[in-house]
This record gives sequence, C-alpha cells and structure tokens, in this order.
Amino acid sequence: GQSRFPGSYSLASQSTLTIGLFASGGPNGNGSIRRVQLKRQGAVVSEFDLYNFLSKGDKAADVKLHDGDVIYFPRAAGYMAFIGKVNTPGVYEIKDASETVGDFLSLAGGLPVVADPRRATLERLSPGTDQPRRIEVFSLDALGLQKTIKSGDLVSVAAIIPELANGITLRGNVAQPARLAWRAGMRVSDVISRKSLLISPDSTRRQNEVLFDAFEQERSARYRARTPLDLAIERMAEKMPQDAELDGKAKSGVTINMGQLPPSGFSSLGTSPGINQDSDRLAAKPSFVPEDSLLDRIGSLIEEVNLDYAVIERIHREDLRVSVMPFNLGRVLADATDPDNFLLEPGDVITVFSAKDLRVPLAKRRMFVRIEGEVHMPGVYPVLPGDSLTSLIQKAGGITPDAYLYGMGFYREEVRKSQQQNLQKLLSRMEAEGASALSQASQSTGATSDAGLLKTKIEAMRQSQLQAVERVRTLKPEGRIALGVPAELQNRLDQLPRLRLSQGDRIYLPARPDFIYVFGSVNTESALIFKVGLTVADYLRSAGSGSGADKDNVILLRADGSALTNQSRWGNELLSIQAMPGDTIVIPEKLDRESVWSSAIRNVKDFTQILFQLGLGAAAIKTLRQ
Repeated sequence: GQSRFPGSYSLASQSTLTIGLFASGGPNGNGSIRRVQLKRQGAVVSEFDLYNFLSKGDKAADVKLHDGDVIYFPRAAGYMAFIGKVNTPGVYEIKDASETVGDFLSLAGGLPVVADPRRATLERLSPGTDQPRRIEVFSLDALGLQKTIKSGDLVSVAAIIPELANGITLRGNVAQPARLAWRAGMRVSDVISRKSLLISPDSTRRQNEVLFDAFEQERSARYRARTPLDLAIERMAEKMPQDAELDGKAKSGVTINMGQLPPSGFSSLGTSPGINQDSDRLAAKPSFVPEDSLLDRIGSLIEEVNLDYAVIERIHREDLRVSVMPFNLGRVLADATDPDNFLLEPGDVITVFSAKDLRVPLAKRRMFVRIEGEVHMPGVYPVLPGDSLTSLIQKAGGITPDAYLYGMGFYREEVRKSQQQNLQKLLSRMEAEGASALSQASQSTGATSDAGLLKTKIEAMRQSQLQAVERVRTLKPEGRIALGVPAELQNRLDQLPRLRLSQGDRIYLPARPDFIYVFGSVNTESALIFKVGLTVADYLRSAGSGSGADKDNVILLRADGSALTNQSRWGNELLSIQAMPGDTIVIPEKLDRESVWSSAIRNVKDFTQILFQLGLGAAAIKTLRQ
C-alpha cells in the first residue's frame, strides 16, 4: 500500500504490528496512520489506529505477527488542522466522516487556560461553488463540540482578551506597584491608606545597603591611604617569582631587609612622580569637598514623593475616551472625606510621582545643606522655605571666634557643572586664538632679514601658548559662588546676602589665615605674613618680582572666591588695593620678552634695509632711462 519502504522484512518471532510498522518506516505522505491493516491469508485480522496508541496508549489492535503476514497502509481519507490557542496545534488525519470537533480537540490535547472557548472559527472549502472558502464562527460548548469535520477544515481558537474585569492598577513611586481587585464604593484612600506605602523599592534598597556602602567606603579609603613604601613593596611582590624561596625557608612568607635594598631603588620609592603626586593630591584636598563621604549620603535614603499631584487614568469603553483626573494625594491621606478622594472604577490606573519626575517649587522640596568649618555644630541640616545663610549658621550654633566670614566658601553642584562647560569653551577659544596669533606672527615678517630670530620668537610663542592651555586643563571647577561680602576683618552675619539655598549646597567657614600667597614671576613663591594696611604692591616688593614679570597684568585672587585684574589704561590701580588674609597674588610672565631697545634697533635695521632697496631700485630705473 502507501508504505514509505514497501517490501519483505525479517522480524523476530515475538514482533507485533507496531514493531513491523516502525520497521517499515510507516506510511508515506498519502498513507493513513489511523487505518493500518494487518492481513493474514487474505483476511483483515486487525485495524490499527496509531492516534489511539500515541494519545491514549491503546494497544488492543497491536496483535502478534505471524510468518507471511501483510501490513497494508491504505490511502488517507482527508486532513483537518487546528491553529491558535490549543495545546498541540497541527494537521490531523480524518479517519471517517463521523468525527467531530470534540474528537479532534481531544487529539490536540484540549484547550489551555488562555483560550477563549466562546470564540472559535471554522474555515471550510466547498468545491464547485463560486466562492469555495467560507468561515463559520461558533463556541466550543456541547453543541459546538458535536460539529462534524470535513477534509480541508481549519479550526482556529482565539485567545481570551487580556483585560481585567475588576482591576485597579497602582504604579509609580509606591512601595509595591500592584494590581488590586475593585469593589463597589472603592476610593483612592482604600488603595493608598497611609504614607508608608509611598516608600519606593529603591528607597528600601538604599536603607538595606547602607552598611554595604560603608564597607566599600572603608575599603576604598584604606586603598587610597597606602604609603609610597606600601606601593613599592606591592610592586616588588608582583615582580617576584611565585616559586621563589628566601633563605631556603617556607614560601608562605617574604622578609625584606631594608639594608639590602639598592640605594637607587630605595630612593626611587620616595621620589616617584606618580606616588608623590597622588600623596600631594590627597594631602592638599580640601576637607569640605570629600569624595562620597557620609555627609554626602545624608538625606538621600528615601525618595521624595510629590504629594500635591497624582493622577487617575480612566478609559471609557463606550467611546474609547481617556480621561486624566489629577488629585492632591496629601489631602486625601490627611482627610478621607476630601473631595479629591475620588470614587474608583474598574480599569483605573493610579500614578504617584516623585520629586524627580516633576520639578516642584523650591518651597515644597525637601533639601539638605552641609555646613562645615568654624561653626559650633557643623553638620547637615534640613532647609525650610525662607531659610538663608544667616539662619543656617544660626542653626549650626553660630560662628566661632576664629571664623573668617570674608573667606567663606559657598559651593553648588549646578554651578560646578556650568563652570565645567565654560572651561571647555575657554579651552577651545584659547586654542583657536593661539593658532590665529601664530599664523599672524608668521605672516607679518616685514622686511626683516633675521629669519632665525623670527622663527625662534614664533616657537617661543607657541610653547608659551601650549603651557597656558595645559595650565587651564588642570583646573578643576569646584562650583564656588562669590558671596560679595565686604573685605574687612569683622564678622557680621548681617553682611551675608540673602540667597535661596538648594539641595546639596556646601558651606565652608574657614578660620582666618595669617598669610598672603604670592605666585608667578617672583623671586620667592611663598606665603607672606598678613599685615593690616599693606597693599598688593607691598607684598610684591616683599616677594621680589622677577625681570620677566608682567606687572600690568597682576591677578588678585580674593579669599571670597572673586578675582580682580587691572581695568585702568593709565596705570595699574590693582597694586594699590589692600590685601586680605587668604588672598593670592599672581603675577604672570611677559609673553614677549624683547626689550624696547632691541625692538627699536631691529625696526631701524628693517627700515634702513627697505630704504636702501628703494634707493637701488630708483638708481636702476634712472640708469635705464638714460
């Protein structure tokens, strides 16, 4: 019959019909696996349905084979298909015309829980008609399961609509976003009954991991606090072979005799540029701008919730209209009879926002400000609406007798980011202007005959510009804001400006220093003792300005964070300003060190050469004319 590999087979004496069926490879594409016949001496001994055997384990028709038996595969009567939400979608063979949808659904493993038994479709082919393909919608109830199947039928079962009939969704800045069961008369206060339900999972995680952060901070601090000798020993241990034995003893320990270290190597431990730079950087780091200190994490454990604005989203099924109903969550939690405690409907979605989702007014934000230095109780304090620098200092117990109000530092993160952006713009402008100045200098050669001198001058200008750009690159913006306090030694809180404080602000009130710092083109870069009444010029004379000092461009960096330069065309009025404790005086070097006499001689030489060449030209023209 319709066998895949027809022919004669030699089987064991205990073989059954199924063994012969699998030995012959089963039916081909047109053969039936539901009416496999076993013929013996011309008569049909058994008819085997492989579906019953595979789906139900029925072996009643699996009889024992005898010598000379014939396994016959007849042609299949037809096929139908199941698609959609059934456990085993596929194409199934039709055994006879009496089989129903229920019979084939049983062969397909039934329906999964996500199937909708109310929505099944039957596509049927009717040959001989103008439109042979037709569709019929029915339910898989008792009547629908009795519907008979014909060859070519395609039965599709739809999935249920994933819409909750009585669901209320809560999302946003809440402890547990969830879907709750709606009931008649349900209101917002029934979903959010207390403020503790607004603690987000991120806030809980930060509270749980606060000790983990402390452990990491301690380990990082120990790593940064290693001395240069510790770093050198670690490098020597890394270079030492793993199987090296010292003095023929155990490998587990290493003893280093400091007297056996080579002098050059030992001196390099203390003079390594990288080590010294790291140590100097850590030692010179201000105490009021630490990296991820405990003070930076105070006030950030819990996410701030926007209690003034929350919304209910509602879909109207009759016209597919979406309405958004804002309400004041704070009033609902305070009073359940508040009009904002709306009555809920099935399908409503309640969204709670945090202060990061929507920017709220400063007066409604929870802010913490850090104050350190010469106050009686340094620490982190909450800022209330209307608080200023003066009220914050009063919260910290007031200033100490050693406080230096003029040198107070006020730092803000937004300002630091803005300074960083402006610094990048300054670098780009300096590079562009430097390139333009070099190009202009190389083109304005005039009639000079000393090309080597010009080349040396241009190279010096280029090196000077590169050094200036590199110095600017090393600047690290701190976000300091100059408060504009009058330059005097008295500490009066009424002189402080009324500034609105912001989240994360840092205030550092230093002790009054006793020095004035002088840097740049001076004989001695040092700190000079502050004396009342001395001016910038007095301190420059004490430090001794160098021969290449540019006194017209002196910079005075005040202790309050401001910087002053000369703005007068008739003299340097900056030199007459009285210096304050903690001020820094910077006197730069001249970019063009050529003296006035040398410049005059060079220009006279150039003009003489030009006049000489003009005279030769005029004499030549006169000779030609004659």
